[in-house]
This record gives sequence, C-alpha cells and structure tokens, in this order.
Amino acid sequence: MISFVFPAHSREFFVDVGSPMQMTLPQPLTLGKVTDAARELQANPVTPMPVAKRPPPPATAPTSTGTCYTPDRPGARTIIPGTPPIGDMPDTPDIVVPGTPSIPGSRYPCP
Repeated sequence: MISFVFPAHSREFFVDVGSPMQMTLPQPLTLGKVTDAARELQANPVTPMPVAKRPPPPATAPTSTGTCYTPDRPGARTIIPGTPPIGDMPDTPDIVVPGTPSIPGSRYPCP
C-alpha cells in the first residue's frame, strides 16, 4: 500500500527491473491489436536479413616522422567596440589595446 501512496506525492518514483508489482485497472484492458499482430507474425514470419561480415581494417603504416610540433599561439589583445553614428554625430572607431605578442610554433623530437 505504501508503494502506491508514494508515487502520488512524488515525481521521483523508481521501480527496479524485475520487481513484482500488482495493480487494479478501473476498466478491462483490451489487447486486440497486439493479439492480431502476434497472430500475423506467427502466420507470416519475417525472414532475417543477411548481414555482411565487416571487412578487416586496412593496414596502416606508422605515421610518426619522429618530429612533433607545438602549435602557433596567437597574441592576446582587447578590442573595445566603437559606437554607431547617432543623428549628426559620427561613429567612433574600435579601440584596440595591444597585449602579448603571438608565439610561433616550433618543432621538437617526439618522445
């Protein structure tokens, strides 16, 4: 009785797979379409489609050249957007505040 009172007061009700449950329906449950479909399947079984075997993966040559790379690192800067023109006043340009310079990438022997 407690398990039926609990879901009425909470939306987080969980029943584990295989747990026994019992419920009384207010009216009879008709499974006409399900029964008809089961009869149709028994009369005309579906043949499974053949599945092709997966081809083996292609052999790949080692791609390591012995050289690794660090990527380029862009510099950091701040852009303060300008204002659009208002009435007779002209627009103001963007203000660019320089920051750190960019650092080019480099090569080094792979570990």
